[in-house]
Amino acid sequence: MQAEGILSLLGLLAAAALLVRLTRPVDLVDAALSFFLCVAGSIVILAWVLSLFCELDDPAWWLGGTVLVLAAVSGFSFFSKRHGRPGPDLSEGGGQPGAAAVPVAGLERVRLVTLLLAVGLCGIANLVLVIFTAPGTWDCMSYHLARAAYYLQQGSFESYGADYWAQTVHPRNAAALTLFFLGIVGSENLTQAVQYAAWWASAFAVFGVARRSGISVRGSLFAALLFMLLTICLMEAGTAQNDLLLAACLGASLHYLLSCRKDPRLRNFALFGAGLGMAVGTKASALLVLPSLALIGWWVLLRRGKEDGESLPGRRALAAGAGAALIPFCLFTLPSGYLENQKLFGHPLAPGAVREEHSFEGTPASSILEQGLLNVARYGFDFLSLDGVPASRAADSVHEAIRFLPQKLVAVLGIDPESTTGARAPFSGDGPPESHEDTSYWGIFGFALILPLSFLVLLRLLKAPGRGGAGAVLAWAGLLYFLAQCFSGPYDPWRGRYFIALGLFLAPIGGAFLETRKSRIWNGYATLVVLIGSLAALTAVACRDHRPILPVSDSVFQMDRIEQMTANVVLPKRRDLLEQALRKFEEKVPSDAVVATFIQGNSYEYPLFGNGLTRRIIPLNSFLDGPRPVPGEAEYLLFDSTSHIPPMKDDIPLGPHPGRKRPFWFLRPLK
Repeated sequence: MQAEGILSLLGLLAAAALLVRLTRPVDLVDAALSFFLCVAGSIVILAWVLSLFCELDDPAWWLGGTVLVLAAVSGFSFFSKRHGRPGPDLSEGGGQPGAAAVPVAGLERVRLVTLLLAVGLCGIANLVLVIFTAPGTWDCMSYHLARAAYYLQQGSFESYGADYWAQTVHPRNAAALTLFFLGIVGSENLTQAVQYAAWWASAFAVFGVARRSGISVRGSLFAALLFMLLTICLMEAGTAQNDLLLAACLGASLHYLLSCRKDPRLRNFALFGAGLGMAVGTKASALLVLPSLALIGWWVLLRRGKEDGESLPGRRALAAGAGAALIPFCLFTLPSGYLENQKLFGHPLAPGAVREEHSFEGTPASSILEQGLLNVARYGFDFLSLDGVPASRAADSVHEAIRFLPQKLVAVLGIDPESTTGARAPFSGDGPPESHEDTSYWGIFGFALILPLSFLVLLRLLKAPGRGGAGAVLAWAGLLYFLAQCFSGPYDPWRGRYFIALGLFLAPIGGAFLETRKSRIWNGYATLVVLIGSLAALTAVACRDHRPILPVSDSVFQMDRIEQMTANVVLPKRRDLLEQALRKFEEKVPSDAVVATFIQGNSYEYPLFGNGLTRRIIPLNSFLDGPRPVPGEAEYLLFDSTSHIPPMKDDIPLGPHPGRKRPFWFLRPLK
């Protein structure tokens, strides 16, 4: 690790703490979420400023920028006579009167202790994974970490002729956080700490959403714990991807939007805009949550419940709040890549070919309706999964049993989810349970608790939890988000992580109903689900697919860096081929070499930079400009057989690219 980077991180943490103190948060959740947004936002803004000077890779510049930020915040704090007025106590009225003081009943105590122990053990395991293992998911190697390395290599966020469209098209807020830990703090492993911190921030957001909806303290705590133990959340918490970061920012935004119902201060509107801006500037898929936020905004700002004594904000207050939200929203979204995409492709999201592949753009309305309904069935089956449970005959039997009736139902209705219509990859109704960050969904807590309770609330068969119909609004917002995912693009078997944000709306409903009820049957069922779900969460983290902590003989901690990076490649044969190719590359290419690459997009690119990013990599297969000539400073050329580069006798074959018998990777010494 680099001393300047550590000092910069500590300085930004101190500046964020001062900013939070200046705004006088009303409770611990408010303080935690505003602190998270301030830290992440300050790193992103500072990265964009340093990019203008092409000093993105210089720890000294980061430290200097941090000193300026800390001095400015300290000066404002010292000379400010008024440190902000605290808002009203938003914790009042949650759940039933005096709910927080009611003794915890026997089975409820069992549920609470079980969830707390599971979260604690899973949190420790994932933290150890973050600190002591290298990142290793395909997306991280092909674009998350690869483009962060390229940005550090050139010192700015300028486009560099990437061979993979995702390195240019996707927004860059998450890349700013990744490159800060990768190049400035100087820890490859700690790039995963962003998602780990976001896991905790998301839990605070779920607790805050539940409390602002009028759910009791215990119900809100249950909701946060349930969210943390969803299989996909556990799998993402130990990676360097960005889906939990997206959920944390959206959760903070939702929390502050709900806070505006009783506390319509400009501060809350501004933090709502900052959270939403950070989310949209992290991933364009955050735009799919806008209909749900619009529904909740209508309930918060325009509809007064029967139980509310407050008057709604006036037109001037709403206009001022909209302005306070719009400024930070634009600050975190416009520079993140949307303006550049508009300039490069004539569209703020992506070039036409990418949009057509990932969305229903250009598809007739009748086809969108048909394919969207197919997606409803497909994603519904994906949620009916024992994700997290280790593979066994018993697990397979239960897995088949919970899908039996739904499969008969879709057959009677004439729906064929396994149709290739409107699918990027085939759907399989017989897919096994997963413990993987790309393919897992919610696991037992999803189909056995949160989703059925939310569905019953929608049908009005259960009274909506919370105050003034808040629980029902959250349920409808969750339904809108689910439908937005289904009708926005072709079926994608790797979309489980996109549904993390759905938990922000529905987990509070599940948490509210975990409190003690009069029915013994319900208490017994809820306790059984908590016990089995918590055990599945522990096994998911300990025995996760391809990167297990247990058994010790096959643990990820027994692997070296290259093994850890390639462990997540699904098929063993592909994994072995890739590992062999990278080892041969490390053996043949000096650690400080300049390497030109002509390889296909979505390749395992990040390991080419070497440990510590000591090699300089120059991509030649630009998806923007087409093939480029080999530069004079290149010492080696890495290419594959699709590059149409004539072979030479001195070319060194590194092996086939994983997933293809061809193309082969070849290495050519140039000097």
